[in-house]
Amino acid sequence: MLNIDGVVRPLLRPVKKRALQAYERFERNMFGHPDSHWMEAPPNLSSSMIGKDTGDIRFNQFPNVQHYIRRPGILRMEAVSLAGLVTNTHNDPKDDKKYTFGLVDKWGFPLSYIYGGRGWKEWRAKVQIGPILKTYGRRPTVALLGRSFATNYFHWLTDVVGDYWFLKKAGFNIDDVDLYVCPGGDEKWQQEIFSIIGIPDQKRISIKNIGTIHGIDAIIPYRSKASSEVIPTWISTALREQIGHNASQNSSRRLLYLSRKDARRRKVVNESCIIESLKAKGFIEVQCEGMTIKEQQQLFGCANTIIAAHGAALTNIIWCNKNTNIIDILPERKKTPCFNILSIQCNLNYNPIWTKSIKTYKQQEHWDDIEITPAAVDQIMKFV
Repeated sequence: MLNIDGVVRPLLRPVKKRALQAYERFERNMFGHPDSHWMEAPPNLSSSMIGKDTGDIRFNQFPNVQHYIRRPGILRMEAVSLAGLVTNTHNDPKDDKKYTFGLVDKWGFPLSYIYGGRGWKEWRAKVQIGPILKTYGRRPTVALLGRSFATNYFHWLTDVVGDYWFLKKAGFNIDDVDLYVCPGGDEKWQQEIFSIIGIPDQKRISIKNIGTIHGIDAIIPYRSKASSEVIPTWISTALREQIGHNASQNSSRRLLYLSRKDARRRKVVNESCIIESLKAKGFIEVQCEGMTIKEQQQLFGCANTIIAAHGAALTNIIWCNKNTNIIDILPERKKTPCFNILSIQCNLNYNPIWTKSIKTYKQQEHWDDIEITPAAVDQIMKFV
């Protein structure tokens, strides 16, 4: 617990001991630093939802949420250096290198790594990458958006775009930002979103291309990120406002099945056992990969029922009309409530169906492939 400028924190809900130690280290290093300035966000940006808030006890397996920040705001760190680092966050041999960053103050003291609250050493930084990227004639203002691993559709939208919206709503003047640093940014759909929200090419750079930037003022949106366990209550509103959303008036109200046949993880190994039955009922099989944001908005905006194996494409339910039916097929070891929470925020009818997990990754059970059992098929067809 800290007392900074007369404000007694904790900012955080109680968490497991190791995670709490990482947060406390972060708070000591950042909030207690002589070159830090804190601007607390308005109360309407402070609330988040976790599994128990969905009303479904099956999602209540995360009593200690590591990313739940009670009093969010904007932290400004003056005269620091931003270093790009290579790290392996998920121990996944099929993944490419993971990139993250660290902040170093003007005395050379390493400040805690802030994405997700984990400590500098806990992320096992391997090596600094790249040359010095840029030297400014003055101290530039650099905003850090998202989290290092937030490169897939769900995490990137909710963390990167969410942070950008949060900065504006919390009262920060985004015209003061010289450079935005975020994960990814190379995908076509990410570039499309940058264009929509108004961040030009020359004002953004990917974490993996940072190298080192010396003498910056770092702007850090300090809030609950949209992990699988906790989602800010305002995130659906933020994405709709920032990207633009108009409810479809299309009366066709399509029936959609979202396939993951080309996904690296969480594939449905016996997908054929359900597809033909669904097509006979009028369902259309679609894959969102390769579609533009506007195309996905139009597709989901005119849907009546959506059936999908749990995956990032379901983020698009934020474009759905009220009372759209969502059937989320999950491997039995995965109890994350993220799309249940989005459904509540958007007034959708959410129905989870757990089925057999095919253990694919030793340490990451939420990446298990899925086998749809006969019982799960019966459940799905009842909704149809």
